[in-house]
Parts: sequence; structure tokens; C-alpha cells
Amino acid sequence: MKWYKREIKKFVNETVNTTVFALVFLFSLSLWHFALGQEYQWQAITPVPEPSVFSRLLYSALTFVTLGALLYKLKFYQMLYQISGDWRAFQDAKKIVWIVLVGLMFFIIVPTTVNLINHVLSFGYNMFNLMFYLCPPLGGAVVLVVIYNNILR
Repeated sequence: MKWYKREIKKFVNETVNTTVFALVFLFSLSLWHFALGQEYQWQAITPVPEPSVFSRLLYSALTFVTLGALLYKLKFYQMLYQISGDWRAFQDAKKIVWIVLVGLMFFIIVPTTVNLINHVLSFGYNMFNLMFYLCPPLGGAVVLVVIYNNILR
């Protein structure tokens, strides 16, 4: 397995495990909360963690398979070599482009993506809790169907 695939797979596995645990814990807490007779409240949750600042290899891998691959397919690097003229200038220019791409991935793309995923999960979690609060048999049926389709099948 190539380095970038291994790094991305490791991160995805860790993130999925963390997210599943957080969501199961939150659903359990909601069931307990409603069993005690407390009322429904909208809650903002963030179950998907943002990668660590020190995950340079992960950001490099994400850049390599997304923005870097796109620039390669668009033949940007060939054009850069034509413009720069010699090999050393090309390598320096490529290094600057790579730093900009990793910075873009680190400061804009990954935080925006994680934020969007967390908003979608938060909305889904709150809609499920509202459905469960308003009609517990329907919420229980949804849970059983999801368990049956994803685990028991």
C-alpha cells in the first residue's frame, strides 16, 4: 500500500471509530435524558474531530491525492517547468506551490469539510432526537431498522 493511502486509511479509521462512539454515546444519553422525563433541547454537537496540527504526513497525503493530483492532470507542473527554464528553479517553484497547497488544505479545505460534516451530523442527530421525543415508538423503530440493515444483515 502506498504511503498516502496508508495514512489516509489510518486517519479515516480513527475518525470513524471516534465519530461512531460519540454518536452512540449521545444517543444513549438522549434516551436516558428522555426516560427521566426531561424536555427536548436542540444541541450542537461536533463528533468529527479535526486532524491534529502535527499530522503533517496526513495533510501531505490529502494534498497529494486531491489538489496535487489535479494540478498534475492539468499539466500544471509541465507548464511550470517550461516557465522556470531550468531544473533548480523548477524545484524551488514546485516547493513553493506545494507549501501553498498544504497551507490551503490545512487552513481552509479540511476545517471547512469537518465543519460541514459536523453540521450535517448535528442536524441529523437533533432531528432524530426530536422524532424520538415526539413519538418514541417511531424513533425506536428507526433504531431497530438501522441496526437490522447495518449489523444483522
